[in-house]
Amino acid sequence: MAEYIELDISFVPKPGPAYELLIGLLSRYGFDGFWEEEGKVLAYIPLESYIESDFRNFLDRHELNDIIETMKTRSLPDQNWNEIWEREYKPVLIGPDCIVRAAFHSSPDGIEYDLVISPKMSFGTAHHETTRGMMQMMLGRNMREKVILDLGCGTGVLAILAEKMGGKQIFALDNDPWAYRNALENIALNVCHRIRVIQADLSFFTNQTFDIILANINLNSLLGLMDHFPARLRSHGILMLSGFFSDDLQHIDQAAQRNGLEFVVKQVMNNWTVAVYRKAI
Repeated sequence: MAEYIELDISFVPKPGPAYELLIGLLSRYGFDGFWEEEGKVLAYIPLESYIESDFRNFLDRHELNDIIETMKTRSLPDQNWNEIWEREYKPVLIGPDCIVRAAFHSSPDGIEYDLVISPKMSFGTAHHETTRGMMQMMLGRNMREKVILDLGCGTGVLAILAEKMGGKQIFALDNDPWAYRNALENIALNVCHRIRVIQADLSFFTNQTFDIILANINLNSLLGLMDHFPARLRSHGILMLSGFFSDDLQHIDQAAQRNGLEFVVKQVMNNWTVAVYRKAI
């Protein structure tokens, strides 16, 4: 049975920009679930991936100890995860027409896109700026009759929104078995019929191309995949990226231009960035 470590960090008053840096670095270290509150964050990492002395050295190397007031850890058995989320999880409104909620929340009236997500340990609840930003960017684009890839799908929330917005065929791809199972569960919760969930990475596709690729992952993974994205995009296809800070956009942009991808637009939310590119031919 899988076991996770919950890291409970409380911050000094007004921690400043180092707070956003810490959240990003936690994901790079290997934490794959987050719950943010005023003045604190709960972060989750598989037990086998966490060594306390190594993590404290990690904080020292990045000079982040000054913003941390207290830090506590506890073991979190797999079977407690649903209980944790049912106690803490709150709906997220994405603009006037889209909401992300849990099954135990009532269905709202007058919402065009009503997404029901049971997040478990997977990333993608719309509480984090990257997921929220990706969804906002999606809501401003035409998804109807498009073939779409949600790369690193986590909960499957982006794939589900893509279907609800009229996507013709959606592939939800993640190499993590937990995310794979969670995405399947959420797709069933939302009664989606045009999403195929696959436990694999991008190399799974050798001939398939897409009108739109959604990739809300991390900077290093995005940079490592940039040479492979053009072959998977159709002519004038759209690549929508997030999971990195605004200071890192220059690295994303250089890799995109090197591969013939044209910058279209960006959106920044609390230093987290969504960038959209188009295949030129």
